[in-house]
Amino acid sequence: MAEPSILPVTGDHFEDFLVLTEADSREKALPKAWRILEQQTRSYISGGSTVDLNRIYVDLARLQMLAYPIVEDWKRPLSNKEWQQIEEQSKELEQQMDRMRKLSVDVRKKGAESFSQVAPLFNQLFEQNQELRKNWNRFKQTWTVYKQQWKRFQEEQEESQKKNKPKKTSSEEQEAPEPPKPPQMFQRERWHALRITTGLLEVELQ
Repeated sequence: MAEPSILPVTGDHFEDFLVLTEADSREKALPKAWRILEQQTRSYISGGSTVDLNRIYVDLARLQMLAYPIVEDWKRPLSNKEWQQIEEQSKELEQQMDRMRKLSVDVRKKGAESFSQVAPLFNQLFEQNQELRKNWNRFKQTWTVYKQQWKRFQEEQEESQKKNKPKKTSSEEQEAPEPPKPPQMFQRERWHALRITTGLLEVELQ
């Protein structure tokens, strides 16, 4: 019996399942994602002459996204526990970047041909890792600004109440300060999805 050929991980289609992270497309994408996963699972069981590792990785990521619970609470701000968890994950991503940069240097030393075969995977991992850390840092900065604005709003509100405390006609009353608009919610689904793929890419590169 002939040995099956093994197709390597290429990183292709790693973003196909990211549609599951978009609120406006998730509902339509879910049934299709389940059908694809069912078809792929049957093809693995039935066997064949080719083992497509890239397809297996994509399906593994898709399965994890489908199993990831989407709850109503996610429309609310991050809890203190979630904030701490994501902060720890962000630090782990920094460590991952250091490991992969060192590994990239080691692979380059082995020769240009060896590196050229895996360079797209390194590039994809670096890009997604940077996106994750950049998004989290931007989100933290946005919330820092919002908290400063909220504190200033409360101070202005107190000052306005003091000024309007004496009886005055409505025309003499100062307008109440407008509260600051809270920043957008943190995209938990995309964070989870990209952490899945960066983890899979690191496993493959090692």
